[in-house]
Amino acid sequence: MIVELIGAPGAGKTSLLPTVAAFLATRGFTARTPVEAARPLAARSLPGRVVARLAPRQWRGPLLWQTFYHQSKVSRLRFLAQNPYFVWSVWRFQQARPIRRADRDHVWHWFFHHTGVYEFLRRRLQSDEALLFDEGFIHRVVQLFASENETVAPEAVRVYVDQLPIPDLLIVPQAGGDVCARRVYARGLWERFRSKTPEETARFLAEAQVAVALAVERARENGWLVVEVDNGGDDLAMTQAALRDALSALA
Repeated sequence: MIVELIGAPGAGKTSLLPTVAAFLATRGFTARTPVEAARPLAARSLPGRVVARLAPRQWRGPLLWQTFYHQSKVSRLRFLAQNPYFVWSVWRFQQARPIRRADRDHVWHWFFHHTGVYEFLRRRLQSDEALLFDEGFIHRVVQLFASENETVAPEAVRVYVDQLPIPDLLIVPQAGGDVCARRVYARGLWERFRSKTPEETARFLAEAQVAVALAVERARENGWLVVEVDNGGDDLAMTQAALRDALSALA
């Protein structure tokens, strides 16, 4: 099972991951984030089986991580070979964006990195396991289409979502723009935003909200299984309970 989360910065994706994992555990799934799944699933590859069998115990963890790292690079090429138009269309759109080259390179690097991580882990996932992506394909609409220097292009978002691998479940924490901004500043701005003005940051956060709304709308139109939960308050326990109820209703 593959579960993705999407939300504007500050909406609470990462805060709700443990709730999702705990719920799936009650349904018999071992749920992991990509970082948590990297070593166990790397051990199922041919190089990983060699490491698990022959490496001293104290070296297995680091060596399995290196196995995951290098094998995911190979998996990027496999994903590219299987989805050439998708990857090309993302690259082409990024080249035309009115953003700094360093920001464009940053966005492209992490998108392409994710293709390898996704492909490597997906191919080794077992039927009683779940991968939890809070920075998965659909959430990347925030980085790929939103900035303080542009207005989100609705058609570009729709075309992007139409080409995505469809997860088994999409979870959408919802929170208003003011709430998201307050949380972003409370936890600390991203390093690349520390040189930007408050007005620039506000424009980015507003465009991120638009990108997320467009992506979720298109996912619903395409028949994705979507669960939305209100996370606009300060009571996380209440949000967690509402999310558990929403997930239980799917059964």
